[in-house]
Amino acid sequence: MRRKTILVVSIMMMVAALLIFGGCADNEEETSKYLAAGGSVTGSDSSEIRTNLRWKNVEGATGYVIYRSSPVKSEKSAASGKLKMTRLDRLSKRTNEYKDEDVKYKKWYCYKIVVNKKAGGKKSSDSQELIVYTGIAQCQWEEDLELNGYTSPERIDLSFHTVISLRPQGYVVSRKTSGGSFRNVASLKGGYSKKWKDTEVSAGKTYTYRVRAFRKMGSKRLYGVYSKELKRSAVWREGRFELKAAWTGAEGSKATDDKFIIMIESDEGNAETKITDKNWYAFGLSSQEDNSLKFECAKAGTKRGKGSQGLVPSGTRFRSMKSGLVLKGGESGYIRISGKEKDSSLVAADDMKTISFFEIRYNGLISELDLDLDKMKGKAFVMSEYYQK
Repeated sequence: MRRKTILVVSIMMMVAALLIFGGCADNEEETSKYLAAGGSVTGSDSSEIRTNLRWKNVEGATGYVIYRSSPVKSEKSAASGKLKMTRLDRLSKRTNEYKDEDVKYKKWYCYKIVVNKKAGGKKSSDSQELIVYTGIAQCQWEEDLELNGYTSPERIDLSFHTVISLRPQGYVVSRKTSGGSFRNVASLKGGYSKKWKDTEVSAGKTYTYRVRAFRKMGSKRLYGVYSKELKRSAVWREGRFELKAAWTGAEGSKATDDKFIIMIESDEGNAETKITDKNWYAFGLSSQEDNSLKFECAKAGTKRGKGSQGLVPSGTRFRSMKSGLVLKGGESGYIRISGKEKDSSLVAADDMKTISFFEIRYNGLISELDLDLDKMKGKAFVMSEYYQK
């Protein structure tokens, strides 16, 4: 007689149609010679729990016999091999599943499936043992919740949704501030998509959110995994900027035609803005067509030293914009555009109106920054949610 023992820990999970399917590690052998079986648990309430045994039909089988141990409290006891097994049923050779409804909630059971065979005029049998747990761990969905957030100084609007067949019965929203811990701030009714407005915010303050869904098992809530954390500040939805200076010429005493400098001041009500040269367009800038431009940036200091030219302090250190110019609300910085080569000329044409950066980050979202050189103002606005990474 060939005998195999396999551990199957069936952690019940919420899935479609109010069923809870357990994940089974059953190490099946893809062969018709030996018995290959697996187990799971279903039920929509603790009073409706049942175990499900399944196996692959064995060639030459004359029938199957199902045995079960008494319920025990631990996996170790169920796997000890010392439990008394009671015969439950004998099934025909055409059957490949068995449902046991006479089980208790949150218990461990050991099952044994025996296949009787006849080949070459000889009788034999093969068996496999399965250990099944009838408890519940948590709700699980195929994907995490997708969480997005948009802002104003008075509120932060959250939206979240799950795109699979299971409909959550509710959501719990948690929030924390810098240095604090998460606290539940809202419990919402279920649905595939939800929106929630957090009006208990302070202008300029940053908040971190996370959401998880749940279903109910009797009086108990079964929670899914948390969404990824989302950080947003209660600020202007669209960033507002003032341009303090824009001109051709170097910051030194002798002007040249290979530099163009802009001083940008971020309004107090703005979120953090990160500007890079990843994607840009400057209308009327002659050197952009041959791609011979270099972008540099610098943060504005609080004091201008002696020898300052215009609004750019002497000794200001410009650096590459690949790492980005980061401005918080109320801060200022410089962007310098120059020709990469010594003989490259950069000329601001009379019809030059705007410089646009198409992939900046405003309040953590992919946005566009437009700098209007006529009105000496700028605006950052969030791209469509479709483009968010």
